[in-house]
Formats: sequence, C-alpha cells, structure tokens
Amino acid sequence: MTCVDHYETLEVSRNASPAVIRAAYKSLMQRLHPDKHPEDEANAGRAAHIASAYEVLSNPERRAAYDIELRRNPGPGMPVSDGPRPSPESVERQASRRGTRRPVKGGAVVQVGQGGSAWQAALASRSGIGWLVFVCVMAAGAVWVFAQWSPKKSDPRTELASIRQAFASAEVTEEKRLTLFARKLDILAQQPGLVHAENAEKAEEMAARTFALLQSPLVVRVGGATSGVGGPVAELTIESISVLVGTFDAQRHLAHMANHRERLVSALSERLAKQDPGRLASPQAGVVLKKVMLDSMVETLGTDPAQIYPSTYFESPGRYGVVDLVLPAQFKLVQLGAAPQ
Repeated sequence: MTCVDHYETLEVSRNASPAVIRAAYKSLMQRLHPDKHPEDEANAGRAAHIASAYEVLSNPERRAAYDIELRRNPGPGMPVSDGPRPSPESVERQASRRGTRRPVKGGAVVQVGQGGSAWQAALASRSGIGWLVFVCVMAAGAVWVFAQWSPKKSDPRTELASIRQAFASAEVTEEKRLTLFARKLDILAQQPGLVHAENAEKAEEMAARTFALLQSPLVVRVGGATSGVGGPVAELTIESISVLVGTFDAQRHLAHMANHRERLVSALSERLAKQDPGRLASPQAGVVLKKVMLDSMVETLGTDPAQIYPSTYFESPGRYGVVDLVLPAQFKLVQLGAAPQ
C-alpha cells in the first residue's frame, strides 16, 4: 500500500521548512479555494486534498510519523533507501565471534554452536536443497508477519457513517470538515458500487430541504403603468414554486419561511408585476423569471448568497438560505390588452 505524497500535493520538496510549507499552502488555497470556483467540484476536491496535506505537514509530530510511513510505503517513482549494507568481511567477523567454524562441502565455512548449524550451512553454501528450503521458510514467515501487522482495511460503509457522525458535531473545525469531505469523495471514487446509494440519499436529503412556497396558483398582472416600461398588460399564472435551501441549518430556515409565507408571496407578486411582459414571452422567459424570483426571495429574507458557511456532509463549503428555485415546465402568460394611456 503506497502513501499519498503530501509534499507533491503542496508542490514542495521533502526537506521544505515549515515556513515554505505554510507559504505554499496559502498560495495554492488563494488560487484554488472553492469560493473562487463555486461550480467546480473537481477543484473543490483538490482544495480539500491541499488542506489535508497541510494539516499533516504543518504538525511536527504528524509530519515525522508521515515521513517514516512514506519511506516504508513510497509511491510510484519514489526512491527507496534500505540503508547501508554490511560488507562480507564484517558479516564473517560477527560469525566468528559467535562460535567455532568448520569447512563444509564446496569449501564454504559455516558456524557451529549458537543459532543452529543447519540453516547456517545452507546459507553459507548458497546452493542445493538446503538453500531452497531456507528461502521458502523465510518467505512464508515474512508473509505471515506482514499479514499479522498490516493494517486491516476498514469497511467503506462504516467509514462513511463515521464521517457523517463527525459532521454532526459542532466542535469539529472547518479544516477538519474539509478533510472529512475529501475523504468521503475518495471513498466514493474507490467504491463505485456505493455511488448509487449515495446519490439516492442525497436526493432524499435535497427533498427534505425543499419548501413548497405556493398553497394555490400565483396570478399576477404584469406590465402597464406599474412596470415602469409601459406596453401591454398580461396576466401571469404560475402553478407552483419549490424553494431549495442550503445544507447549513436548513430546517430552521425552512421553518422561518413557513412562518413568513404570506410576506414572501406578496413581495414576489410585487416584483413580478413590475416586469416587462415582452421579456416573459421571450425564449429566455424561464431564466428571467427564475432570476427575478430568486432576487426577491433573497432580499425579503435578508440572506447573503455570497457568504460561506461551514461544510456539511453533502456540501462543501456550506450554504445558507435560498439557493435555487424549481418552477413548473410551463407557466401561463395571457395578454389582456394595451396599457391605458
């Protein structure tokens, strides 16, 4: 199992000082922070990897432990150093100090006494059945030791459940949340079979964050003198409006909108009445209508869409307030006639 190279992630050498690591982290995050690329999920994932790497390398104790693990399990193309090997002469001197030596077939010299002469004779001769048996026994022992000491792979479902539980804690820092979110993405990338279940769960979670604004169809007279642009008067009818709120503190915001439903609908009607009917009859009418409604909702609720909130299990960074609207595929716009002069 190879280690992720945090030094490569931060684009620094393995001998980089803490000041260099800190400067590299700040430079990368200023360029790749999710705030500057809100629609780029891949960029958000890379920013999370950078944060995870810095969390390890900025801590002297964790960095030292990581360096040891990196030398044990280097990634592809990383140099491996086993340390200096003893010379044959030094090995021979150590063997002579442990007991007497006697010649064996082929002129080799073996140690008699401590440690057992059988395997030492095979080792010294470097040939024959003894050497083959020795190699097989040592290989089997190495496999057994590795199996006993190698870390057991955790169940990805269990780890995802642990990540979700950690997000529910108010004491977890945002830096830790970014690390957890990046780990969640890694698990899903390595376990394609879990993606379908994750998407289904996310759809259910989004449904729970959706608010049905209208209790009956919304009918508004658009244009004329109230619009400020003159022109014909039309009647706009919208059957339904579904409002999606961000993942941060979603339930409290949904409750707030339910308590102020009438005020939200009234403000929305006033904003729509001032629109130009010609724009609502154009091919871009859906886009125009959605933007007008979003602006009205944000202004009435007093939220700031640009503000960043703590990351959640389904969203990093988190968002608060109205983030999207779902309108019916079609709405009704009927021209009533020219505006009075």
